[in-house]
Amino acid sequence: MNNIKFQNYSDLLSSLDGKEFNDYIICRCPSCKVKEAFIYKSSNNLKCNRENQCGENYKIEFIEKNQELPKFKDDLKVERDKCFKFINTMFSEQYFDHIEDLEVNNYRGLQNPGDIYKIDNIKGLDIKNPQGLYEYTIKTLKPMLSDINQRNIMHCLRNENGKIETILLRGDETTKLKIKEKQIKLVSNNIDYYNNFKDDSNKIFLCEGMTDAKTLEQKYNDVQIIGLTGVLKQSKMLNYLEKNKNKNKEINIFFDNDKAGQNSSENIKNKLQKQGYKEIKIINNYNSFKGNDINELLMNGELNSFCKKNNIDDNEKSHLQNKLTDNFSDNY
Repeated sequence: MNNIKFQNYSDLLSSLDGKEFNDYIICRCPSCKVKEAFIYKSSNNLKCNRENQCGENYKIEFIEKNQELPKFKDDLKVERDKCFKFINTMFSEQYFDHIEDLEVNNYRGLQNPGDIYKIDNIKGLDIKNPQGLYEYTIKTLKPMLSDINQRNIMHCLRNENGKIETILLRGDETTKLKIKEKQIKLVSNNIDYYNNFKDDSNKIFLCEGMTDAKTLEQKYNDVQIIGLTGVLKQSKMLNYLEKNKNKNKEINIFFDNDKAGQNSSENIKNKLQKQGYKEIKIINNYNSFKGNDINELLMNGELNSFCKKNNIDDNEKSHLQNKLTDNFSDNY
């Protein structure tokens, strides 16, 4: 990690073209000069989000005494609490018959994936509740709202009690978006990764993204599946696994077949070994297969072959359910 010095906080913002949000700062990377780096206010680290092209990491220092990053002020607690209640009421089982039109079926080869929904636009969710998701999103994501109504796919991340804490807004395959995913936090210390919380399983499959997680879950329905929302967002997931008392679980890492995925696989493997996990496998034999991630393999009809070549035990019940989708042809 490199050190980078600024005279004071104002110097940091002006030098890096920084823009403040609630708990983080978006800025220009000192190395590649692209404005896709971020600084969380809870740390002094600057990280370039272009992991495949740059991925530089810096430790921030100030020359002037008593200078530090501003503390996070939770200015949106009232709106967030209302939004949390609204979303979790809307998506609770007793109200599910009212949102059947939102459910996604056969999205990226997935059959009834659950917690992935299609919306005409985000305003449509707030017809009965003016204090709902749209109003909160405006206050949370400003000024990053230029493409908000192009984001018609919603991924929901639930906590261990089944409550939705995070919403990921994306576009479908026909939508071209500069930033693929925008995250809405419904609680301050939100869960930022997918977890099906099958803690009794003797295996954990760790992957990138919710579509990869749902792809593995569709095939291996008795395994604990964890999907990161970005290879850089590891800390909460690692804290969760560190608290797990059963360190004899086998962990298989299914990250993408790119520079970021390969580097992060080794990085996470080393961290898990330090936590006490002994059996950790990196599943990255993509040679001769069409696709660079698990969901692409599904859409190209090669997921079963990939799993067989990488010596992953199949789940016969899930395998039978998956025959149709493993022959899925990409309609997008």
